[in-house]
Amino acid sequence: MMKHDTAMGVCDADKCSACGVCINICPKGCISYLKKETGTKVAVINKNSCVNCHLCKKVCPQLDTVEGLESFVCYAAWSFDDTIRTNSASGGIATELYRFFSDKGYKLAGVSMTPMHTAEFSLSDSFESMPVYRNSKYVYSDAGNIYYEVGKNLVNQRGVLFIGLPCQVAALKKYLFVKKISLELLFTVDIVCHGTTPEQFLGEHIEHIEKKKKKKAIHVEFRDPEEKTSSFTFSLKDAEHTFYKRRVKANDVYQIGYHAGITYRDNCYSCQFATRKRQGDITLADFSYVGSYEFCSYSNEKVSCVLINSKKGESLFSELCSTDRIFYEKRPIEEEVTTEKQLNYPTRVPREREKFLKEIKSNNGFEKAMKYAARKIMIVNTVKNITHIEKIKQIMSEKLPPNVKNGIKKVLKR
Repeated sequence: MMKHDTAMGVCDADKCSACGVCINICPKGCISYLKKETGTKVAVINKNSCVNCHLCKKVCPQLDTVEGLESFVCYAAWSFDDTIRTNSASGGIATELYRFFSDKGYKLAGVSMTPMHTAEFSLSDSFESMPVYRNSKYVYSDAGNIYYEVGKNLVNQRGVLFIGLPCQVAALKKYLFVKKISLELLFTVDIVCHGTTPEQFLGEHIEHIEKKKKKKAIHVEFRDPEEKTSSFTFSLKDAEHTFYKRRVKANDVYQIGYHAGITYRDNCYSCQFATRKRQGDITLADFSYVGSYEFCSYSNEKVSCVLINSKKGESLFSELCSTDRIFYEKRPIEEEVTTEKQLNYPTRVPREREKFLKEIKSNNGFEKAMKYAARKIMIVNTVKNITHIEKIKQIMSEKLPPNVKNGIKKVLKR
């Protein structure tokens, strides 16, 4: 981190997504991150080292409107491998794509959690050797030198599968364009994103629980498969067992902050990539409203939505379907694009955010800030838990036929 008086932003500080592409392309290594009062870190240039080559400005996806791809086919899909499907956020299609492209000899780029409980990109040689890329990570992910590494492999005629957030996919494509590297051997997948929480807040939350439980976490889950990923259970595990697990509706403040949109990075609330114009050849998401337009014979549990955005995406997904590793069914595209908010507009700033930031800027810490800002949400959750409303809703969800359940959801959404 450099001092404010020697730093200037690559782009507007409220727009910077810290995608890291400017750091990857800078020939002088004079770009690093500076943390704002809100916990959001942004890319800044050391004025004393800068040679005004402007490469950082050319690759920054926030400095102009990035063209996107219009989705033209929609599928509901899931892996036939029970282990993959169970341990994935939805249907396990991202993992099946990694396996498929590994078989084709591609390198695999994705995000995994580190022992320090941060999320970081890495590039793996094979499906067998890759870290745990599957399942959701509700925290900012650091790109490191991933764009440089992907470019180097493409130049050496080694194909790469890149799965990331839309801003990261856009950054990669701009990097390759400026470097004049062909995209022919690159396949991209973007994940529908609601926003990302600064890693500082996750670290504080884990440390708070560790002190309270007198345990040391070596593994974190944001959607623990042991509790059904649809329950959004945050859990911490030591070497022996799970010593903390709590659903968002059981008042885990980190989960409340994320799912209520209180704790995101500043740029997420004006994200230009929360649109139907996508960055990847394929877009993946949970398929919460499958069956809302046409009858389907299955529930929305553990189902991936696959949006096809390019001819390359269409061709390669068709190849994956022919492997007999996945279930797939074409669905009306309206079931996803009209119901998924992040395909239409960014997360709106909730009224609780102002209270949260006031506490954060006063150095009162994440836990106190969240308990103060989300007090009403936590009271409502407590009342629901006492009256067993959520349990009744769960039972109804399990017992009702899929078409009836999805019909109710459609009515309630109006």
